[in-house]
Amino acid sequence: MTQTPLKPLYGPVAEDMILVEDVLESIKQVELAPLKRMLDHALEARGKRLRPALVLLTGNLGDYNLNKLVPLGAAIELLHTASLVHDDVVDGALSRRGRPTTNAVFDNAITVLLGDYMFANAAEMVTRTGSLSVTRLFALALMKMTSGELDQDAAAFDMGKDVQQYLWRIGGKTAALIANATEGGAVLGGLDEKTVEALRTYGYSLGMAFQIVDDILDYTGDEELMGKPVGSDLLEGTVTLPGLLFLERYPGTTRSSGSSPPGANATCDCRKRSERSLHQTSSKLRWTSPGTTSDGRTPPWMCFPPRTRRIAWRTSASTS
Repeated sequence: MTQTPLKPLYGPVAEDMILVEDVLESIKQVELAPLKRMLDHALEARGKRLRPALVLLTGNLGDYNLNKLVPLGAAIELLHTASLVHDDVVDGALSRRGRPTTNAVFDNAITVLLGDYMFANAAEMVTRTGSLSVTRLFALALMKMTSGELDQDAAAFDMGKDVQQYLWRIGGKTAALIANATEGGAVLGGLDEKTVEALRTYGYSLGMAFQIVDDILDYTGDEELMGKPVGSDLLEGTVTLPGLLFLERYPGTTRSSGSSPPGANATCDCRKRSERSLHQTSSKLRWTSPGTTSDGRTPPWMCFPPRTRRIAWRTSASTS
């Protein structure tokens, strides 16, 4: 994966970003050996540290108090990493940033617990700012992120969503935390309300643009350069902006027609064809769980991504 030089991105706070790294490194210092191994793995693959850099940069516009800004920057970065740990479990992802995901190396159940530990650690860290308003903003950002992720998971293979619903979703799952970084840094810097709001809007807009570009790259990107599989959104049934714009331009291409009542969620034809194929293959077998059959054989849907497996298993079970 191609690495971007980071100092030019950090500008006047480049030298202080090492303080954020020190705080994140200290999280790994735990007595429980299995937890330490998991933290080492989860925190080893560092990204560009965009979010903590934005905290310091916005704080630098006012009272540049590193005793407050560094804990917030580290907390937001840790929250971001914890959300990725949970996302990889939900999606069944095996690689991220060119490395095996935590759930690919360790058991899914304890990986979820690792994410919980990191969330709790981030919450404790943000209290070190001594600001109740910043702590509240942090909690609200987490709520928005979770709502966005829940909406994405619930809308899998749903062709009935439109661009406005997509924008709401990415506003929660991505833009909310980047907006939290710029707004929180501004609040800790003691900037006036108008400036704080302007910086929050900037962070939100940056987060929206970031996610839209990421969704486009899921169609057009190079896996080696990106450090993660391309096309994963489509495989998981997540319809992003390129797909939605395609459906708007060619409304009869992949939407179901005929039997669906007005307002019903449309389903992509490829999913219907997959389900029909699964039903034909499984008509003589009785499935006992998503990963096993009554005679010990591996069901055909195990070649699908995890979320698709669950949908196929539920559909087959309901018709058996």
